[in-house]
Amino acid sequence: MSNMQMREKLRNIATAAKNGEQIPEHSKRFGMFIFYLFATIGVLAIIVFAIVLFIHDHPIGALMTIAIALAIIYILYKIKSADEISID
Repeated sequence: MSNMQMREKLRNIATAAKNGEQIPEHSKRFGMFIFYLFATIGVLAIIVFAIVLFIHDHPIGALMTIAIALAIIYILYKIKSADEISID
């Protein structure tokens, strides 16, 4: 029962964020800019960490770290290219 209530709440929030006049478009764009800025900084930090691991002869750890960075980049790409988030 609570799962359906939570799903309905998420649907209402998504509708309000997409169509609502309560949130100005400028604020939405600024919020996404800040999100992508910090995500980019985080991915760059992970890539630098992987390079340092390669320099210090830890190739397996470096490859695993690069795989994590690539997964995060893919997730960010999918978020950026999504029309809307499906809750169903």
